[in-house]
Amino acid sequence: MNFTAQDALLVNSLLFMTGFIAMLFIIFRYNKRLSGLNNFGYYFFLNSVSALLMCYRDTIPHFISIVIANYLVILAVMFMITGVSHFYNKKVLYKQFLFISIVTITSLYYFTFIDFDFGIRMIIFGMVNFLLHTYLLRMLYINHKEKNERFELLGVITSMFILTGILRIVLLVISPTTETMFEIDNLSSLSVVLLGITGSLIVIGVLSLISNRLIREVEEANSIISNYINNSPVPSMVHAEDGEMLYLSEVFTEITGYTIEDISTIDKWINVAYKEKRETVRKIIDDLYEFKDKKNNNIINVYTKDGKIRLWSFHSTYIGKLPDERNCAMSIAVDITESKEKELEVLSLQETNKKLVEANNEAVDLAKLLVWRMNVEDKTDEHHIFINDKYKEVMGWKTTESGMLNEKLFVDSIYKDEEDQQSYNNFFVLDGKIYNNEIDEYILYDFKHIHAISGNPIYLEHHTKVEERYPDGSVRIIGGYVIDVTESKKIKDALQFEREKAQKYLDIIGTILIALDKEGNITLINKKGCEILEVEENEALGKNWFDNFIPTEINQEIKKVFKDVFTSDSEFPIHYENKVVTSSGKKIAISWYNSKYLDMEGNIAGIIISGEDITEKLEYEENLIQMGYHDALTGLYNRRYYEEKLIELDIEDNYPITIAMGDINGLKLINDAFGHDAGDDLLVSAANIVSETCRETDLVARIGGDEFIIVMPRTSEEEAEKIIGLIHKKSSLINIESIQLSTSFGIKTKVDSSEDIQEVYRSAEDLMYREKLLEIPSMRSGAIETILNTLYEKDKNSEIHSRTVSLLSEKIAKAYGMNRQDVAEVKTAGLLHDIGKIVISLAIINKEGKLSASEYTTMKTHSEIGFRILNSTSDMRSISNIVLCHHERWDGGGYPRGISNNDIPLKSRIIAIADAYDAMTSERTYRDIISNEEALKEILANAGTQFDPHLAKVFEKHFKDITME
Repeated sequence: MNFTAQDALLVNSLLFMTGFIAMLFIIFRYNKRLSGLNNFGYYFFLNSVSALLMCYRDTIPHFISIVIANYLVILAVMFMITGVSHFYNKKVLYKQFLFISIVTITSLYYFTFIDFDFGIRMIIFGMVNFLLHTYLLRMLYINHKEKNERFELLGVITSMFILTGILRIVLLVISPTTETMFEIDNLSSLSVVLLGITGSLIVIGVLSLISNRLIREVEEANSIISNYINNSPVPSMVHAEDGEMLYLSEVFTEITGYTIEDISTIDKWINVAYKEKRETVRKIIDDLYEFKDKKNNNIINVYTKDGKIRLWSFHSTYIGKLPDERNCAMSIAVDITESKEKELEVLSLQETNKKLVEANNEAVDLAKLLVWRMNVEDKTDEHHIFINDKYKEVMGWKTTESGMLNEKLFVDSIYKDEEDQQSYNNFFVLDGKIYNNEIDEYILYDFKHIHAISGNPIYLEHHTKVEERYPDGSVRIIGGYVIDVTESKKIKDALQFEREKAQKYLDIIGTILIALDKEGNITLINKKGCEILEVEENEALGKNWFDNFIPTEINQEIKKVFKDVFTSDSEFPIHYENKVVTSSGKKIAISWYNSKYLDMEGNIAGIIISGEDITEKLEYEENLIQMGYHDALTGLYNRRYYEEKLIELDIEDNYPITIAMGDINGLKLINDAFGHDAGDDLLVSAANIVSETCRETDLVARIGGDEFIIVMPRTSEEEAEKIIGLIHKKSSLINIESIQLSTSFGIKTKVDSSEDIQEVYRSAEDLMYREKLLEIPSMRSGAIETILNTLYEKDKNSEIHSRTVSLLSEKIAKAYGMNRQDVAEVKTAGLLHDIGKIVISLAIINKEGKLSASEYTTMKTHSEIGFRILNSTSDMRSISNIVLCHHERWDGGGYPRGISNNDIPLKSRIIAIADAYDAMTSERTYRDIISNEEALKEILANAGTQFDPHLAKVFEKHFKDITME
């Protein structure tokens, strides 16, 4: 098979690339832990690229395939040296590397393009490469000597690489021509392969270098841990999750007598050291690995190798993973045996079953214990109790010569007033359980006795225990110790008194006050706090504040701020606001002020928080905001909100954006005819239909008295028309005072940013007014007819009266000589002259007798209201003025304007006579009916004062024709 140097270079490229890939895995795994790894990766990558460039030297420019390719080899070696320098914390020769780079590139370029000399160029390249590898080898050798460590495998492989490089240089030098290095089966090709193989083997050296470094780190870490444990001034141990005991301190072995060979596993230690507490300790150790953040602090008895009991305060915690990925934990202990000597002496006596009577009285007295013991073996009715001198002194008892106390004296010393009867009974209940073999021991706290001599109260804490029973379970020996707590009881009572007094002070303040311990549990709460949280004090105390009274959505956030107070130097929040949850589930906003409280040693013991209920304040502020942006009547947004929101909506993402301008038809007419309450109902109905028909993305606002606007983002004009059509359809089903809801709309759409949104609004407004011009006339005509019908339905007499006045007015007008059009207008005005009574209460209209002043004032408004109703329609405006003046008097004493004579419209004067005549000749609740002739006389009598005298004569002249039915 023919094998050329190009083939060799390709093989080299693949070998170096394999090394580069291997290094990538190393870099990914250890880059954060070991510096310099990237440089080793660059070494293999640059060598791979260089070999590939030289392989294809015939197809790419010589500057790249020769100058750059050879320089990349030199640069790769410099990266290798840099990586080793980082590993050994040596100074990196950046200036020297820069100088070498300049010399190498310049030389390669010069002897390739300016003064071509293949031999000199390769000698320069080979020498630089040789010197750099020699420097690398020197670094490895110096480290070997300085640290007295074995010579790195990388040094051996580098030596091989240098020798292979020398061979390559020799073969190049002896080659007769530059072309012979590329001839078939040339030794130069073999040298290239050997050079590539040794170069790629450097990856093994690098891996060995990294492996040795990691091993040294582990050994150093183990050495540090071992030295720390061994030299620890307190008992210390390190153990693995699988139970292996890793380290024991020398102090640990000195105190317990156990070596690591004795307790090679944690189970062995637990079995020999804890005995009856084995399961408890095993659970504690298991928790260290399951809950890694948990720290355990325990005080527990430890049994030493020689059987002694030591009292240790243990502090255990998880400390991390071993190199073999096992979890490990550390426990240190403080031997507090000496500080608990008195208690341990008593325990030791009990453990060895020694009798209390043989106890060291001096040690017992130092512990201020009152010791007693009773042997009931004789089973006599009168038992005697042994008591020590301290007990006798405290109670003022006198004992027998043998130091025994008659049991009756003890029983008689128990305070037995009604208040403490329950305590007296408790003693005998517990004592009975002892003798009935139900219990073996009990404790009575703050048990009240009476001093045998002074009669003063004595408070004792009884610790009673059966020392020995017969096989049948009956008591043989019973004893115990008693602690005089009289002084502490006084202090406790005084503290309780002060606490209750302080609680009363806290209860009268008007703010919530709560104290929390480090765990967030409530240790104090005042009356106001109980009221706000809807709990009793005893229910709240001991509960966790965050788990029970903070809303779930902010629980973790508030809890973190609280924990940071104790675990970090973060700034303490003096004031903040948040909601709390009461026991009934109601949420209340509180404004809090915080303060730390410290223990006797100056450490933070907890937090005191005081707060004020600001729920109503926030709701008031929210209502103010709502009022600022909402219409009070309809609940829709108002003009202010619309104008601000329109600017936000006018963006390209919302195009096409459509504006629909709406106006309620005939609102003024409804207000005039039925009052503003009816008009408000009309507005609210229209608002409800518009808001329920539009989509959530649409903006609906009331921007004027009867004007609505709808802004519809991402909506074409065709889509908007459908929505408006649906609004019209729903509106047609709404009737207010029998008048159908009608709204006129104008629609305009903005499709791009070049259009002014305000121009779009004005266009929609113009279109709305055009539609309104078409809809209003027919709507108002129909409304007037509806109003008239409503009036007639309310008061049948009004319909008869209106039709009669209309007929009489028509006949008077004809008798006067008016043309056909004027006669028709008078007739219509006569029919509508009382339309304004639609707003007058039926009680006033049909009242019997004379109207009161206020009722008469109300009644007089009907002519003005009728005018406003009729004036709203263009074809009724001339008639509206006739209706307005039909109660004016010829002498100026009428209403509403008080005009006189010919200033009163002629047609109004005609209706005045017709109205008065019908009123006198028709049945009325407020006056008696009179005959036609009497009515005529009344009109003639008031001619020139109330009525037009000329019209009165016309009425008289044509009386029979006018009044003929």
